[in-house]
Amino acid sequence: SCGSGIKSLLSDRSGTYSMNIPCSFIISRFSRKRNRKGNLMFITNEMIKRIQTVAYDAYKASGQLAALDMSDCPPEALARTLESAAANLEQGAVTMRTLCESLWPALLTLGRRPSLPPLELAGRLEVNEFGQVDYTALNLICNVEEGQEICHLIRPTEGEPGRTVTDQEIPAKSGKSVPLPKGRNTEISEDGTLLVASIAGDVEFTGRSFQVKPVLEIPGNVDFSTGNINFLGDINIHGDVLSGFTVRAMGNIQVAGVVEAGSTVEAGGDLIVVKGILGDGSTVIRAQRSIFSKYIENSTIYVRENLQTDCIVNSQIYSDGEVLVLSGRGTIIGGRIWAAKRINALIVGARSECRTSVQLGGLPCTNFEYELVQRELRLLEMELEKLECQLDSTGKSSLLDKTRMKLSLAELKLKQLESELADIRIEAEEQNTGRLECGVAYPGTEISFGEETLRLRHERRKCAASMVKGEIVVT
Repeated sequence: SCGSGIKSLLSDRSGTYSMNIPCSFIISRFSRKRNRKGNLMFITNEMIKRIQTVAYDAYKASGQLAALDMSDCPPEALARTLESAAANLEQGAVTMRTLCESLWPALLTLGRRPSLPPLELAGRLEVNEFGQVDYTALNLICNVEEGQEICHLIRPTEGEPGRTVTDQEIPAKSGKSVPLPKGRNTEISEDGTLLVASIAGDVEFTGRSFQVKPVLEIPGNVDFSTGNINFLGDINIHGDVLSGFTVRAMGNIQVAGVVEAGSTVEAGGDLIVVKGILGDGSTVIRAQRSIFSKYIENSTIYVRENLQTDCIVNSQIYSDGEVLVLSGRGTIIGGRIWAAKRINALIVGARSECRTSVQLGGLPCTNFEYELVQRELRLLEMELEKLECQLDSTGKSSLLDKTRMKLSLAELKLKQLESELADIRIEAEEQNTGRLECGVAYPGTEISFGEETLRLRHERRKCAASMVKGEIVVT
């Protein structure tokens, strides 16, 4: 269209422009032509730039292309037309844009139920500051505590109607409400906006609802497919706990197979190991209640209540209750067995007279924690000394800070344990209620009550040892 046509179109609120040919084609076609009298007419560079600016602004405002027909337009008229078109273009674009923004219908919000961050983080590998990944820590379990929020409901909003550029009303749609995905062991809050866990356990989304499982079932072994396990409820493992993996639970743990060497198992309740514990000296087993195992070999056992097994070989046992080795072979060979109340076994020691230490009374578990902190303190001091001898590097300062922090925490914990032991040790030693009962006690067996120790020189059968008036008596 001509210049006047551009002006009328640009001032139209309908937002349409005539579209013929691209701007680049306009310039190449009309940059040189003849007027009516046959004289050659040139368009200056300023006019070309102005044409480009007007055409680009029209395209930017409407998404369409504008074209100029200059067949009968002298340069002076073309310049005036461009100035007028540019002014109308700017005003029309601003007016049209403001009109559409103010009258478009408000976006409605649908009701939805987003998951909380703990659910979204489950199953992600963690990368430390050195770019290393621990593939035994897969974080596949999403723990929730009783009363913890699982998800919350976002209420839908009412839509607001809008208007078109021709001042016609655009109806709006209101959002739709969705129900909370309530499943087993979950409950809805009083206001109906929160879904919370009614028990502690593992939360799962089945596709339709959230449910909390109080018992975690592991169908096979604890290995790289499961990673380390840290659970707030009970754990039932149908296979083995492989070497190098850790299993922790606030409740009971049942292992249908074997706990292998180099693994760590900690139970807040009872621990049951059907096929036994086969350690290598670094295996640590802890239970806040009782432990039941087929056998125990080369392991460190910490149990707050009772320990029951068929055989103990070269292990460190700390029990605040009783140690019962009466079924199966019923033998205790090597290692150190410390029980606060009673040790009852069929056989203690061996014919080879290997050293088997039996200690009774006192506070076995508290002393075990004290020994662990002492060991950790020594290791941290050695690590700190090695780091200080290394050359300066980017990671040295951060490692030094972390090691010093761990060292200070270990020293603080050691002082707390020392104060606890000092308060309770005197009372515990005065009671000395521990007792050893066995069918056979071989030479090499050491029996201790506090500071008093008795080493058997001869084989004893159907004997019992206890503390009587400050002396160890074997009957």
